[in-house]
Amino acid sequence: MGDFKTAEQSKQEEIEAMGEPLGELYHHLWQELTWLYSKWFEFVELFGTKKSRIDLMNETAPYFFNIVQSTFWENILLSIAKLIDVSNTYGKKANLTILKIPELIDETKFKKEITELIEEAKEKTKFCTDWRNRRLAHFDYLVAINKSTKELELASREKAKTALTSIAKVLNTVSKKYLGSTTAFDFTGGSIGGAGFLLYYLHYGIKNINEREERILNHKSTDCDFEEPDI
Repeated sequence: MGDFKTAEQSKQEEIEAMGEPLGELYHHLWQELTWLYSKWFEFVELFGTKKSRIDLMNETAPYFFNIVQSTFWENILLSIAKLIDVSNTYGKKANLTILKIPELIDETKFKKEITELIEEAKEKTKFCTDWRNRRLAHFDYLVAINKSTKELELASREKAKTALTSIAKVLNTVSKKYLGSTTAFDFTGGSIGGAGFLLYYLHYGIKNINEREERILNHKSTDCDFEEPDI
C-alpha cells in the first residue's frame, strides 16, 4: 500500500514535476474532475443502475427524488461545461479549464498532442456547453416556450460518460508525461454515507412499514407501531 499524501503534498509534487503554473493548474483540475466523477457515481447509483431502485424511490418519495434527479443531472452537465470553458472570459478573467493547459506547455510536440485531445473533448462535450448556454446558466426564451428553431443538443447518460472520459484522457496524458502515472477516475465513488446507504435504508424502511401495517391489520400491533418519531 502506498503512502497517503495530503492534497497539499500532491500539489507540491505536481508543481515540482510540471513547474508551478502547469502543476498548480493540473492539481485544481484534477480535484474538480475527481469531485465531478464522485457526483457522477452517486447519480448512476441512484438513477442508472437498476429499475428496482427507481421503483423504490418512486414508492417512497417520488416528488423529492424527481427534484434530486433533475438537480443532479443539470449540475453534472454544468460542471462538465465549466471544465471545457474558454481559457479567459472577455479576454481578462482566467477560468479553471483544460483549455488553459496548452498555454503552459513549452514542448511543441506535446503541446500539439494535448491540443488535439482537447479538441476531441470539445466535440464530445459540446452538448453540455449547449445546455449551459441555453438552459442552465441562461434560459433561452425560444427554448423555454418550445419555439426554438434549433433544439437543445441531445443529452444522455452515455454521452455524459463519454464526455467525462474525454476530459479524463487529457489530464491523464499530462500526468503520465510528467508524473509517470494516471488516475482511474471511473473508480471514484462508493463512499460511506453515499447513495448505496440511502437505498439500503429506504428498502428496509418500506419493509418495516409494510410489516407494521400487516400487524395492525391482523390486530397484532405493539405500542411501537403507533409511535410518532420526532424527525
